[in-house]
Amino acid sequence: MLALASVQLAEGHQDAARHSFEALLAAHPDCGRGWLGLGLLELSRTDLPKARECAGVATDLMPDHIGSWHALAWSHILMRDPSAARIAFERALMLDRAFAETHGGLAVIAAMEGRETDARAGIRRALRLDAQCLSARCAEVLLLQIAGKYDVAKVVMEEVLSRPGGRDGTPYRDLLTARILS
Repeated sequence: MLALASVQLAEGHQDAARHSFEALLAAHPDCGRGWLGLGLLELSRTDLPKARECAGVATDLMPDHIGSWHALAWSHILMRDPSAARIAFERALMLDRAFAETHGGLAVIAAMEGRETDARAGIRRALRLDAQCLSARCAEVLLLQIAGKYDVAKVVMEEVLSRPGGRDGTPYRDLLTARILS
């Protein structure tokens, strides 16, 4: 059931994925991966309260799963709750101090809170760990926007969106467009 729901989600069949995740969770309410999958689905549909709720259940069921903490953190970021996002990223950091996306996420939060020095340090740390770190690039764009450098931010975002993000090399832009259109 989990495999079917995950494939449906990956292929952009959101209604079918929702049905499969809900059937899975009705039969196995303690399946953390099912809650995470449903949370990611809700995140992609921008039902942020539902995404946060599902990711929260996933972290309760799988406290050692870094991806669940990231899903929870990003739902908080998108809901403009940097304090709650920081707590989730700090839990992820306790699991793996060398995961670039966690440092990049903390840099996003620092930028949101106007702590430019901390944001830049987090960006540098994340990019040292992974030169392609998406969350670090998001933090860079956010700092550029805060500084009023919208043209430069647009160029950086264009570069990020042009990078391959899918398993098959599909650029992030196409993945986001497909997700929005579906």
